[in-house]
Amino acid sequence: MSLNSVAVDELSEFLDPQGRLDLKSLALQTLISLTGSQEGRHLLLSLPNTDPNTSLLSRISRLIFEDVQESIRFDSILFLINLTSDNELSILNTTQMSISNDFWLQLLKVINLKIVIK
Repeated sequence: MSLNSVAVDELSEFLDPQGRLDLKSLALQTLISLTGSQEGRHLLLSLPNTDPNTSLLSRISRLIFEDVQESIRFDSILFLINLTSDNELSILNTTQMSISNDFWLQLLKVINLKIVIK
């Protein structure tokens, strides 16, 4: 495991819906900045996915669905959007970090619920 992978892994530990807002926000902003370059996206997509419950993508998904702060949910979705922006490295084309159809269905339900409530 490279030093960069270790750093990203340590950052992802702060992505807990019950964690401190300031730490989650800083960790998310750092991870979002990595999605701005092809090298950063490659690093994020090449992380080992040994435990699906603690993988970076699982933690980001939990923030989208479970965090009470709208800014954290927004940044988590922005992270996914940026990560899918590169056709070559897209998480949609990567089997190691594939997102199941259930994830997208759940995300659409949350978005539709928000639209109906407003």
